[in-house]
Amino acid sequence: MEIWLPGIILSAIASGIIVLILFKQRLGKAEGNLELQVYARQLDELEQMHREELIPSSELSQAKSELGRKILNSDKQFQNTEIADLRQFDRRTFFLSAIIFFSLIVGSQLIHNFLGNPGYVDQPINKRIEVSHTLKDNRLSQSDYIKTLGKFEDEAREFIYTIERLNQAKSQNEKDYQDLFRIFIQASLAEEKIHLASLLYNQLILYMGEGVSLDDLVTQVELMIYSSQLYVSPEAELVILAILERDPTNVNARFYLGLMYEQVARPDLTFEIWNDILVANDDVDSPLIDYIKSHIGEVAQRAGINLF
Repeated sequence: MEIWLPGIILSAIASGIIVLILFKQRLGKAEGNLELQVYARQLDELEQMHREELIPSSELSQAKSELGRKILNSDKQFQNTEIADLRQFDRRTFFLSAIIFFSLIVGSQLIHNFLGNPGYVDQPINKRIEVSHTLKDNRLSQSDYIKTLGKFEDEAREFIYTIERLNQAKSQNEKDYQDLFRIFIQASLAEEKIHLASLLYNQLILYMGEGVSLDDLVTQVELMIYSSQLYVSPEAELVILAILERDPTNVNARFYLGLMYEQVARPDLTFEIWNDILVANDDVDSPLIDYIKSHIGEVAQRAGINLF
């Protein structure tokens, strides 16, 4: 709508101006009947000749009668022709204005596809989509991105040690296995070891299989994204899509989906998703809503969307 509404308005104005100019030109060409003008001059000449006594009154009267008849016939013929021409012109005007109107709309959209929004780095929308696909297809995995951060080696080693302890407990009492998992996860979060908590939660989700709840999936993706400092990996995206398959209106999943699109150079999709969230949850007190409110202006600017 950001593109089409201004395009429709400007196209309507432009086509209206063009048709108005053509209509005025047509009226200009149709002004006056040339035959009537000739007959009027002949009447003036006859009157002048009579005043100069070049023709008698009887001939003047006869000539004026003949000219009067010609004037009436010419005027009648002129009026009929003009009405027919104007009707035909009205039809031509309608079709011409329609062609101009839709040509301007389609043309402006084609120009936008190739040039994008003037003044923005990601101008050509086709190029922007191509770049986005490339970025999306070449994202680092969750583990590879974590390695680039270079500060979770200790938590990775602790994860291996914790899994060994949990497996020992499982062999003794599998009934409490999930509860022990959650205890270790909570302990990791309490110590602010988010990466460790994320690794443990991923392992718990694998163990739960098809019995995993929607809340568990939301927690899983949150831990994945926050442990990678808001990077949305391909693995995190799969969890997001799984959540949205169950609950298409899930605010958390939609927020992270918008965050992912921002990271792969599609701020237009980010704006669309986040703006919908704001419209439906503007009065909700939530860190996610606050984040959207503080960043949506920048996202809109990068997408070439005017909020004013």
